[in-house]
Amino acid sequence: MTDALQFILNQPRPGRAKTFAIGGGLVVLAALVGLGARGDFEETWTLVNLAPAAGMALAVLLVPWIYVTRALAPSRKVGLLAVFAVLILLASTLQPQTEVSLRKFQPAGSFWPENLHCLLIGLLASGLASLWLDLAFYKWLPTPNQRWQGIASLTAGATGLLALTLHCMGPLWSHIAVSHWGQALVLFPVAALQQRWLFRRRMNQVVGGRSALKSIEKLGE
Repeated sequence: MTDALQFILNQPRPGRAKTFAIGGGLVVLAALVGLGARGDFEETWTLVNLAPAAGMALAVLLVPWIYVTRALAPSRKVGLLAVFAVLILLASTLQPQTEVSLRKFQPAGSFWPENLHCLLIGLLASGLASLWLDLAFYKWLPTPNQRWQGIASLTAGATGLLALTLHCMGPLWSHIAVSHWGQALVLFPVAALQQRWLFRRRMNQVVGGRSALKSIEKLGE
């Protein structure tokens, strides 16, 4: 256990530039998937549609920096991220519903096919974000405890939500709840299991042996 504890405490923390590069990677990924999957760009480049997405992007960008900074106490980090989560959910509903944005829901029977379409795009973005965060947390950032494993999983879902906010602007609120928020709920347990498996694998490499690993499991909590 001592070896594992020393390993966790002595891990180097990357500089601000690297943490922003990791967060920026999430934002770029969301933009590529969300905008790349659009069939057209009608009403895309308007302030009322881009401003909510920009706010969401800033919150996602800052998560890796918040993780590594020593300027904030752990409780303040959690409180700040909780505020970010509420603001991201709120921002995802702020794009105005217009004749253009609601057009695709007008044909009879289009609601559920549109839900499936956005759900798959969101899962693509959040799944890729989860893999990017797996790489970041176990190659460039300090090994996360269980709390931060969960935060990383939520951040992946937030990246998918950002992608859908760029892809599907001003849709029905019921569509946002089912597909835009739904993809994050579907992705979370998968991403959390990935993070947990990687933590166990890292700790097993540090201490060696299954019995030793069980003794330090609480370090990840």
